[in-house]
Amino acid sequence: MQSKDDGAQNRPPAAGESSFPTPGGQASRKPNLIFISIDDLNDWIEPLGGHPSAVTPSLTQLANIGAVCMAAQVAAPACSPSRTATLLGISPHRSGVYFNSQHWNESPLADNDTLIGYLRKSGYTTYGCGKVFHRWAARLRQSDWDQYYLPDGYMASIKDRNSIISKLAQKRFEKSGRESEEDFGPSSSGENGDKEVTDWAVERLQDPAWKGGGQVLAMGLYRPHLPMVVNQGYFDLYPDEVPLPPGFYPNSTRWRDNRRDLDDLPPTALTLGSKRPGNDLDETGEYQSFLRSYLASISFADFQIGRILEQYDRLGLAENTYIVLWSDHGWQLGEKLKFRKFTLWERALRVPLFFAGPGIQPETRITQPVSLLSVYPTICDLLGLPVPAHCDGVSLAPRLLGRSNGDDLPPVVSFWGNEELDSSFKCYMSVRTADWRLIDYGDDEVELYDHHNDRYEWHNLAPRVGRQTGRSRASARLRAAIKALQGVLPKTSATSLRPSEIQQTIRNLRSYLPTTLAPPAQRTQPQSDELDSDD
Repeated sequence: MQSKDDGAQNRPPAAGESSFPTPGGQASRKPNLIFISIDDLNDWIEPLGGHPSAVTPSLTQLANIGAVCMAAQVAAPACSPSRTATLLGISPHRSGVYFNSQHWNESPLADNDTLIGYLRKSGYTTYGCGKVFHRWAARLRQSDWDQYYLPDGYMASIKDRNSIISKLAQKRFEKSGRESEEDFGPSSSGENGDKEVTDWAVERLQDPAWKGGGQVLAMGLYRPHLPMVVNQGYFDLYPDEVPLPPGFYPNSTRWRDNRRDLDDLPPTALTLGSKRPGNDLDETGEYQSFLRSYLASISFADFQIGRILEQYDRLGLAENTYIVLWSDHGWQLGEKLKFRKFTLWERALRVPLFFAGPGIQPETRITQPVSLLSVYPTICDLLGLPVPAHCDGVSLAPRLLGRSNGDDLPPVVSFWGNEELDSSFKCYMSVRTADWRLIDYGDDEVELYDHHNDRYEWHNLAPRVGRQTGRSRASARLRAAIKALQGVLPKTSATSLRPSEIQQTIRNLRSYLPTTLAPPAQRTQPQSDELDSDD
């Protein structure tokens, strides 16, 4: 904590000045940064408790030496808009990048510095490898990087598995004549791309320049993204039958039983996300294999992280090096009959977010929801740099460094839509507080979840509020929701709530979401030049 007579620390920073000094006051030596992104990793890791069988000792080690955001949320449930928001520091509703078919450098606001570009302009040496930005090499701003490494044949290597493994992928091949990305199972190949990326990152850390400070290493891992193909040893960590996802509706014994969780959902919610590959997994009887493959792929990624942590310890980097680790979105495995991401529920929005390094107390836990928009300003503050004016997020540095309890963190707003870029574009929004999630699809379609009592979002309170049975309970819950959500964005004047006013109250809750949305950024290159649309 700050001392009361530390006037320089207690006054607000001047324009262009950082709120925080460099760690330990070592102004002569810049801190270093290791920045790790992971594709398609949900909360199925030991520190977040998302699945009881998860084996992730390296992430547990990182959690023990630093801080974990227990309810981190992405700005959008897809790779491109999430990575754009995180790395550019701008919310989708301002950048116009809402969907995977768009790219960060197509935004009208793309002239602003990316996080990596800003660090390089500030005198840092920046190295990158693997998948950091969406579509990686084709979408990099070369001036952001001193050096960027992709193994030869990277895309082929991360999708290679010697031969088709699953019955599902074989069925797809027989039908289309093409190998499907939706393959899974053990193989001696398929993991080579991430291993080579980690090899290169480990080699970079041997550079003596890290002792002098001012080094940035950004590493992106592709697994557990499909195809979920890793070495047999990672499958051996798990029994043949692993527990079903904890988010399955109570008493479900297979993923299709989750249809009982759909009765209270509005029509638009049912159209989002995908049942693929669920139906095919039923036909081939491979759901358990698919589930086990996702967990094995997570353990593979965890092992690569462990290789970085080993060097972090062995080289004595902890005293002057921050580690920031995050995932671009969650992943669904049949909850509410959905697979992959592309929805505004907790399963698609909750992700790992870790910070470790100088001044961050071991085993720190931030329980309030935080947005990945906070990553950019937090890193700036930790490194002693001014936060650029274009950043939308709130720095977590005061909480990480013990100068705030985090109670003043704003609720998190996330965005998705109908994936149209023309005049038919529709944007759907979610706001997440410590106790509530509100999802607004427009046209009187709303979901409201009480996260204090319903962490898996099984019970949408919004449809119940107009029914004769349970009106008083719903009314009380909505009053509590209004109170909890007040102050997120422009306030409404709702002061009381009678049953006859419930629908109006739901409309009032919408006013806590942004009312001005940037139009979708338009594509500047044809889709055919890109990789698979689901990346």
